[in-house]
Amino acid sequence: TNFDEAPKNTQTQSPRGMASNKQLAGEALVTSHKTVMSKLLSMVKDEMTLVNKVDADRDGLDDYLVQLESIQNTQLDLISKLRDSLSNYVAACEGP
Repeated sequence: TNFDEAPKNTQTQSPRGMASNKQLAGEALVTSHKTVMSKLLSMVKDEMTLVNKVDADRDGLDDYLVQLESIQNTQLDLISKLRDSLSNYVAACEGP
C-alpha cells in the first residue's frame, strides 16, 4: 500500500459520520421536488375545474381571471423554491 496517496472517499458522509453538504443539499432538493410536484398536481386539478366551469358559463370570466392569476402566482412561487433548492445542490456539488 502506498501511504503517500490520499484515501479515496467514496462515501457520501464526512469522516465524522455527518452528512456532507452535497448529501444534505441533495436530500433537500428531492424533498422540495416531491412537495412542489404534489402541490402542483393538486393545483392542476383545481385549475381544470376552474377552466371547465368558466367554459360552461362565461359570465364568471372576471372571477376566473382573478383565480387564474392567483393560481399562476402560487405556481411560480413553487417553481422558484424548487429552483432555489436546485441551485443550492449545484453549489454544494461545486464546493470543497
